[in-house]
Amino acid sequence: MKKIALSLLAVSAVLYSCGGNADKEAERKKREADSLARLEQARKDSMEKAMAAARKNVVETALADPNFSTLTALLEQAGLTATLKDSTKNFTVFAPTNLAFEALGQAELDKLKKDTKRLRDVLLYHVVEGKRMAADVNSTPEFMAMNGKKIVVAKGEAGTMVANALITTADLDCSNGVIHVVNAVMSDKPAPAPRSGKGGPSAGKQPAPAPTPTPAPPTKPQTTEDKIKDKMSGKREDQVEQKIQDKMSGKREGGVEQNVSDKMKRNNP
Repeated sequence: MKKIALSLLAVSAVLYSCGGNADKEAERKKREADSLARLEQARKDSMEKAMAAARKNVVETALADPNFSTLTALLEQAGLTATLKDSTKNFTVFAPTNLAFEALGQAELDKLKKDTKRLRDVLLYHVVEGKRMAADVNSTPEFMAMNGKKIVVAKGEAGTMVANALITTADLDCSNGVIHVVNAVMSDKPAPAPRSGKGGPSAGKQPAPAPTPTPAPPTKPQTTEDKIKDKMSGKREDQVEQKIQDKMSGKREGGVEQNVSDKMKRNNP
């Protein structure tokens, strides 16, 4: 019995030893997995911070592109640079290029520069609060601009239109928003009707319609009495003409006869 008991104790010791080792191995693997997970999370956090630091805000992004030099100069003049640099907010900027501003004409651009209030209103019509990527713009019929006016969105074959401007490049990601490049200075006012210039009528102007001819009054049917009157009138005219001819003929004949008589008297005195 003692031998059997000792054998059982030995087996139990062996089994306990094996079980303990298995638990320790599992615990060790768990610690390693947790450590790897912490390291991976730290790596991701570090990368996100690095990417955030590398991204510029909407103003810095515009300043880095020479195609926006007019826009950034006007933002500075209107006192909006600090507003759009705010890192606590997000903005969606529909940014006109230099060519878009040139299309306004130098005279109109000079007027904008002289009128700061109007300049701010025009520029704020290109800004929407919040970050609206291209997918958001395409799925929304209109936005409220920061000047309090609506920006109507329309989709066509050429692309997405915001007000009167076409988005040519979308989703320039910034640290405090996004920039969408547009090919025109946006306006909520309808385009003016075409006017004729110095060189003649403007393109697209329709010529004036030709005047409608006035119809002749209807001819009254001629009655039998009218026909008789016309015929009699014609006879009277013929008679008068005949009398005139006869009278003239008589004068001619009398004149000829008188001439002959005078000639004969001269020849035979």
